[in-house]
Amino acid sequence: MVATDAERFAETVAAQVRAEIAAAGTTVAGVARTTGINRETLDRWVKGERAMNLATLYRIAAAVGVPPHTIVERAEERFAKTAASHDVGRAPDYDVSPGGPDPALPLAADRGVRKSDQQ
Repeated sequence: MVATDAERFAETVAAQVRAEIAAAGTTVAGVARTTGINRETLDRWVKGERAMNLATLYRIAAAVGVPPHTIVERAEERFAKTAASHDVGRAPDYDVSPGGPDPALPLAADRGVRKSDQQ
């Protein structure tokens, strides 16, 4: 089964959280103690077995001393670097921009139109 972009991005965020935990010189168990999150649950989140919600990301970010938006930005950079290796089944004009979508351009989701219908 091919993972969706959302699933791959959730795994990328988990990988970035693991990197931030290591860079802070702590462990999953240490972050679990600091945040009060069950260690087994936290372990599943940082392994990418479960997608973490924003509230959890915020708690972890506080524990490792990195703003949550920085973790997400770093995850976006990782995702953009690896996205090309996961392009199976994408339209030829699909592009992952490391800067995110251009806010001046409307999103197909905002108009209720599929990308395939726009061509």
